[in-house]
Amino acid sequence: MICAYLDETGNTGNDLTDLSQPVHYVGALLVPETVWAATKAGVDEVKEFAYSRGFTDDTCELHGKEILHGSKGWRRVSVADRLSILTQCVEVMEKNDLRLVSGGCNKVLLRERYAHPEHPHSIALWLCLERIATYARQRNQLAVMIADDCSSDHKELSHKTLVRYRTHGAPFGPTIDFSRLIDTIHFMPSHDSAHIQLCDVAMYINQRYRMKKDFRIQQLWYRCNNLYMGSNVIPY
Repeated sequence: MICAYLDETGNTGNDLTDLSQPVHYVGALLVPETVWAATKAGVDEVKEFAYSRGFTDDTCELHGKEILHGSKGWRRVSVADRLSILTQCVEVMEKNDLRLVSGGCNKVLLRERYAHPEHPHSIALWLCLERIATYARQRNQLAVMIADDCSSDHKELSHKTLVRYRTHGAPFGPTIDFSRLIDTIHFMPSHDSAHIQLCDVAMYINQRYRMKKDFRIQQLWYRCNNLYMGSNVIPY
């Protein structure tokens, strides 16, 4: 069994004009059941380190943006320690031989090329699901999909995207066999899932470096890229 933990970044809903977030990404951290517990234990160790370095909130939830910028409970944690925490998150993924996949929608090009464009989340999601399905087929295993909790409208859009793909196939290009994806997408609060939090960190590192060329995380970006099994952005 593979647990595919989904998260997203760059979501501006139906607003396709925000140049500060031109690409909507949906990514997944792929966790084989054999290393599920070890991965969670690794994240718990990272959180223990965070508390030892001054993290102040009662509950430690790993969000890449908050860690890098030192917001909320991270205000008293030094820059060096916060970068160390991001590094430790990447090390947990590397140590457990986890893989990442993602799909993206270029909202600027989508607006320019289509009079009635599909929702960016739908496009990014089905691209991501295709890569999860491909990975599951390669490993001859089933995959269960768990995503960060969100609004009811967003959940409905995600469910409709999956059902439409199962029923009609890919909107364009070759259709991938989704038979190894178990039933539907399950949603849970990210603060209850160490694995969703790891996915958040990886997705943020990817977006932050691509958009801002933040050289503090350049090496982490390279290392995360080595974990990717597939990533695509459309239109291109």
